[in-house]
Amino acid sequence: METANKNELNTAVSSEGKQYIVVKLGNEQYGIDIQYVDNIVRNITRVPKAQPYFKGVINLRGEIIPVMSLRLKFGLEADEFTSATRIIIIKLEAQATIGIIVDEVKEVITLNEEEVE
Repeated sequence: METANKNELNTAVSSEGKQYIVVKLGNEQYGIDIQYVDNIVRNITRVPKAQPYFKGVINLRGEIIPVMSLRLKFGLEADEFTSATRIIIIKLEAQATIGIIVDEVKEVITLNEEEVE
């Protein structure tokens, strides 16, 4: 399983703004506050008879994490897995971890609050 820890994303911390990981989903780009990104992975284990937007699970360091398709949740076309497709592991709280499938991870940027739309 190929993984990339957020410390390996080669980012510079700025005291002026927040850092966001920019991901592509369809024709749109979205920013995810990097403080919530726990990991970036590629492999998934499918789970039969789950909701259509739940694509499977990941076993990450012994923790079973559900993986959701944002494309299906947002009413877009189904995911097409390519070499650029990634699963972003989001950890909002100690027991609230979920994986989201994105088409591509673009970059890490620092934005001030007024620059966020």
